[in-house]
Amino acid sequence: MRFAAALFAVLFAQGAHAQEIVKLFSDQGKTYLRSESAAALVPGTELFAFADAAATRPAGKAIVMEVVGQLARVSFDDDAAKAQAKYVRLGRGAAPAAAANGALPPPPPPPPPPSSAGPTPTALPPRPPALKGVLGRGNYAITVRNDSDAVWSGCELTFPDRRHAPAGAVDAHHTVVVRYDAIQPAPDLGNNWLLVRCLEGEAEMYFDQPQKQNVLRGFAESGRGGGIILHNNGNLDWSQCDLIKPDGTHFVQGSLRAHADDTIRGSLFKPPTGPEIITLTCAQGALVQPVP
Repeated sequence: MRFAAALFAVLFAQGAHAQEIVKLFSDQGKTYLRSESAAALVPGTELFAFADAAATRPAGKAIVMEVVGQLARVSFDDDAAKAQAKYVRLGRGAAPAAAANGALPPPPPPPPPPSSAGPTPTALPPRPPALKGVLGRGNYAITVRNDSDAVWSGCELTFPDRRHAPAGAVDAHHTVVVRYDAIQPAPDLGNNWLLVRCLEGEAEMYFDQPQKQNVLRGFAESGRGGGIILHNNGNLDWSQCDLIKPDGTHFVQGSLRAHADDTIRGSLFKPPTGPEIITLTCAQGALVQPVP
């Protein structure tokens, strides 16, 4: 009996160690979380929500709507909204628990043997399922057309400058209209950071936190005249990179080799031109399209 209790305690400690309880915060009516683990999240991910920091009072679920570096925007299901959830749990799921008949769960599998081929590059998080539909513009509104046989729920539009607007539910083979006056301003996150968006991932790089880890394994410095000094400290080359400042101006960096750096003049950052790249995020997946 003592051995069983000790084994359960070890399993519970292992499960708790793999989890992180993160406090939520609000900005302009939207709910966010900030964590180094946020980069592994994708839109549509459901997180268990709680009313207390000890995670002992369940409060429904929070759905990830947008992820930018270490910041994730979430929306609540009905239970979480009613319970006024204040925390969410990140990690590899719930801690091990005893079965209904009192039996202990099986022990976790042993770790894989170490590889002699050297470190494995960090895997990219899975992409959300692609939604089948079309985004358009007309009569001072954004249109969302659902070309699939399934209903989309909990939908939201996100613009390149981080403005956002709720789109609600979209029935199968129907179109909803989101008027311009429903678009909310972007959250104020300061101007001491740079969003680096590459094919290998994206990360917010704060100028005063060069040692902070991110999925790209790099950091940025503020240069003279609004310039940026970008560093890739990882073992992977970056490709198809777009550097975006908080004011919405950007510079298409292209590629940056591993263990290299580059200096970008401030005058090279320009407002975006051409069609606006709009993202629709729903509980069922995401849709990203240029909208003239």
